[in-house]
Amino acid sequence: MTTLLGQSAIESVNKNVWSMSNSSLPKIGLMVTSKVSESSGSEKMKAGSSQILQRLRLPFERRQAALPADLRQLQEDILSILTSHRDLYHTHTSRNTAPAIQESITLHVLDHVSKKRRRVLKNSERLAAAAKAGTPAPEDVQDQGFTRPSVLILLPFRSSAIRWLESLVTHIPPPSFQIENIARFRKEFGLPEGVVDKFASADPDAYPRDHVETFEGNPDDNFRVGLKLTRKSVRLFTEFYGSDIIIASPLGLRLSIEKEKNFDFLSSIEILVVDQVDVLTMQNWEHSQFVFSHLNQIPKESHDTDFSRIKPWYLDGYAAYLRQTVILSAYETPEIRSLYNQSLKNLAGKLRTFRRWVPVRVPEGLNQVSHLFKHISAGSSQYIGLRSI
Repeated sequence: MTTLLGQSAIESVNKNVWSMSNSSLPKIGLMVTSKVSESSGSEKMKAGSSQILQRLRLPFERRQAALPADLRQLQEDILSILTSHRDLYHTHTSRNTAPAIQESITLHVLDHVSKKRRRVLKNSERLAAAAKAGTPAPEDVQDQGFTRPSVLILLPFRSSAIRWLESLVTHIPPPSFQIENIARFRKEFGLPEGVVDKFASADPDAYPRDHVETFEGNPDDNFRVGLKLTRKSVRLFTEFYGSDIIIASPLGLRLSIEKEKNFDFLSSIEILVVDQVDVLTMQNWEHSQFVFSHLNQIPKESHDTDFSRIKPWYLDGYAAYLRQTVILSAYETPEIRSLYNQSLKNLAGKLRTFRRWVPVRVPEGLNQVSHLFKHISAGSSQYIGLRSI
């Protein structure tokens, strides 16, 4: 397996040695592109674009036609990155663009799960046909991870989970498709009965806009829900080991792991989406770090796994190097940058957006005076700084 991935590429990633360059896309803007060097033996892992399934892409394009041109271009920019299997850290998302970005990401997620399910079913049919005919079983059937869940979406609040589920189901073709337990989901993730959202009824100028956008709806930060996709339905509240997608908060996931003393369901996550990371940093950031530290580990139990169908890089412990991670934040913090630098190991590469600010010129007639000041830190070390007035 190291031949396929390139041992030198893995060593480069472990040492955090990337080849970096600047690039840009029309609506995402400026980006820093990081990739393992061509000489590292990673040629087989270079980003290559994959096509969205036609049955998902056509309805998406019909909805897209109703959007303003800038949002359509933003969605295409996002999809061009996601379908190349690279990681994305978008550092300046806004609620104006959030629905368009969510729809692009959920399209990619649903496409990934649909292709995986189709591949598993096709290989199962091949194996059954070989067994019935008494011929040797095909060998190219490594199509699974240790456990079924392949997508994890981390969010700060139950209200966030509602928005992401609504975005996900927009791609499901009606009317044959059913969403099971949707009434229970809306009851548990919406506001409790009799509770009035103070932000919905408040005067427009009563609260800052970003505060309202963050906390409207149910702000509970302890939740987790599994989703299972079948040929004709999406089932909500499935147990983790029978789910394709897990939507959870870092706190909810940690409490579940600590209660069950088991995190094997995180062993085979292939797409990780973390939204509103700026909000997560204002909760208990240790919960998010806890979840990241338990991703893509070798399971402690077999969970009735058919090891003959497990993808080789899972068996070799290299799943983290093929996981695609999407991080969305309204702004950057040192904690988020550290997470990006240390926890994202995708050999296909990773991209981080950034802004280039126009220098501010001091208006004529305004005096700028600098004063020396002394600061004594908790460690009793002293330094001299400048303060401008």
